[in-house]
Amino acid sequence: MPPYSSYVAEAYSSCQEQQEELLDKGRKAGDEHDTKLLFCSSSSTRVSQAVSLDSSSPTFWKGAIVVGAGPAGLATAACLELKGVPCLIVEKSDGIASLWKHNTYNRLHLHIPKQFCELPHLPFPEDFPTYPNRQQFVEYLDRYAARFDLHFRFNEKVIAAAFDTAAGYWKVTTTHCKHNNTVLESGGGRGGVLSEFRARWLVVASGENAEAVCPVIPGAGHFKGTVVHSSQYKSGADYKGRNVLVVGAGNSGMEIALDLSNFNARPSLVVRSPVRTPGLIRRMPPA
Repeated sequence: MPPYSSYVAEAYSSCQEQQEELLDKGRKAGDEHDTKLLFCSSSSTRVSQAVSLDSSSPTFWKGAIVVGAGPAGLATAACLELKGVPCLIVEKSDGIASLWKHNTYNRLHLHIPKQFCELPHLPFPEDFPTYPNRQQFVEYLDRYAARFDLHFRFNEKVIAAAFDTAAGYWKVTTTHCKHNNTVLESGGGRGGVLSEFRARWLVVASGENAEAVCPVIPGAGHFKGTVVHSSQYKSGADYKGRNVLVVGAGNSGMEIALDLSNFNARPSLVVRSPVRTPGLIRRMPPA
């Protein structure tokens, strides 16, 4: 397989030819702004141009577009950058690791020792505990992005992606979002305006937990209490002295039940399938 550098050179040459062709067509039509080519020699130039682009025309990116600024997206971009492939990370939220920053509970810790959770080419700090907490992991991800000088386009939600076989590049369409990932309405700022990015490679690293899965429970509409998905749960302090039913005994369910207990709530667990540690779980009698 040819080295990455040859792919980059080929992509650069191909996009340059496409740029010349598109600009030539634009000049003939009396419009010299038919498209824009984003080939920047320095990271600072690259970031500033990515932020100030006019979204009315396509943007070529020399390298790969990575969708998602979570751990997978950061690690992929860093590895590609080290191989000579420039990456633009497109993220629908207002910063990196948004799920870890905004959709996790306070007492969250890694459930696997840190040496098995570190991203490529940068170990956790030695003074971190074996199981780093949420804030420590977020600090590590911020440090990781800075260490590899990664480049981002925040508040851009990918709504479509298609590969142009004739041209040999991906067309990635985004729409601008608010900080809570909702699409802006037309007429407000850049709301309602679509942007199109074009690149030789596309990596989708949006994560398996990016969207909350809330099952439809028969009779739930008659329940007088509060129903909260684990992504909105923050602390057991909000449930002191209350009965709480936790659905599911995965990592989140077990840790949330423990957190509730630590704050003197009264949690119960309901599990779809048998738990693998029957000696540690007191089975409730059937109703």
